[in-house]
Amino acid sequence: MKNYITFFLILISLKLTAQATQFSQAVGPFVPKTDVLTGLTRPFGLSTDGTNLFIVDAGDIITSVPAKIIQYNINTGVQISIFEFTSTGPAPRGILYHNGFVYVSDVTSNKIYVFNPDTTVTSLEVFSDLSVASAGPVGMAVNNNTMYVAGRDSNIIYRINDVDTFNGSVTLSANDYIDFTSDLGIWAGPEFLYLDGNTLYISGRDIGNVGSVDVTSSTPLSTISLLTSATIPEQIIPYNDNLYIAESSKITYFDLSVLSVNDNN
Repeated sequence: MKNYITFFLILISLKLTAQATQFSQAVGPFVPKTDVLTGLTRPFGLSTDGTNLFIVDAGDIITSVPAKIIQYNINTGVQISIFEFTSTGPAPRGILYHNGFVYVSDVTSNKIYVFNPDTTVTSLEVFSDLSVASAGPVGMAVNNNTMYVAGRDSNIIYRINDVDTFNGSVTLSANDYIDFTSDLGIWAGPEFLYLDGNTLYISGRDIGNVGSVDVTSSTPLSTISLLTSATIPEQIIPYNDNLYIAESSKITYFDLSVLSVNDNN
């Protein structure tokens, strides 16, 4: 009888521990912030090459402020406006630095653009065109030579192979990697991606799911792990066995080590 009681106490403890911890209300003094860049309209995407921050300032269609791409040197504080869109039509959202190039996703044109930040950028080359799929691309992640793109509007994660073969003459094609509507039916609006080794973390903004798949699996949906539900999850970043989630009005984290314990049990 004693063993049964101990077993149930362990299960209750695991259940309580596995719930996401909220940071919507701080306990104790706030950590002071330092302004890095001011005067932006709507900063959206961030990426870094280790020295520079690459920023998508999404602009404001109501006040006719066009979007722009900004480079900020973390060490020197020098800010450069790399490229400014000529109208408020484009809607750049995601940005990713990879192997000397910067990729920008546009949810309106359904294109992924690419440029070399070490050159004068007068125009953006089309790296991949997802117009046929009406994808609404946002988040991007690269594993070795393969790019994964979150199609917010199509409910599909896309895979672009041989990323580093792009030479500007022919756009690279994107293949369906995970079609949530057809294969799973419970995900909606994948928006941000984060790769940690071979684990691809996905935030489903519209339905509030956050989960992960193994990109080395030939059938990733068979190994999908639904970690938690969230309120309008956006950016997700794993760190030290925790998965941090930017939600609608708070930051939460999920204990990944507890998930592995539960799976083993």
